[in-house]
Amino acid sequence: MTYAIDIIIENFGTIGSKRKEIMLSVIQNYSHSNAPLDVLGVAYALYYSGAKYRVPAIEFFEKYLYAPVDLSNLNCISDWQIYSYLSTLYEREYKYEQAIYYLKKCIEVDIMSNPADYTRIGDILVKINTQEAEKYYLSLLSEASLEKYKYQFEYALNDVRDKIKRGYVYKPKRCPK
Repeated sequence: MTYAIDIIIENFGTIGSKRKEIMLSVIQNYSHSNAPLDVLGVAYALYYSGAKYRVPAIEFFEKYLYAPVDLSNLNCISDWQIYSYLSTLYEREYKYEQAIYYLKKCIEVDIMSNPADYTRIGDILVKINTQEAEKYYLSLLSEASLEKYKYQFEYALNDVRDKIKRGYVYKPKRCPK
């Protein structure tokens, strides 16, 4: 049996109009299925289909998370990737608390091995409040378990402090919903 996720995996390297055609086919042919690997495949297809599909992509990724399956036999898809994509989608929809929630899930499943997850949280906090971002980086720098990322966090902290000095205020490209 071919699941929607199998089609996505098979076509990860496809680009351009052919990719769009494949993604739309997956959406049309599998969006009514409740099989977890179909739901996940549709979520990916929506994610790769652009901005107008963000909200349905979120819905399908969330639907998948209600009934997840073991992904260990799918070597190019992981829980971390799903959480990361959800964070990206929520951030692009200006839903920062949900974006941060999923970045924390990334950290949880990645067992503190990716400093980018931490700095992505900091980047979102800068959009909300630069002083909160500064406090966040200071708290990271005081955690002994994160000592190996000190350089990355100090760099990000300095960037935040520079923004504070300049009076930086994030201005969304469009009005949040």
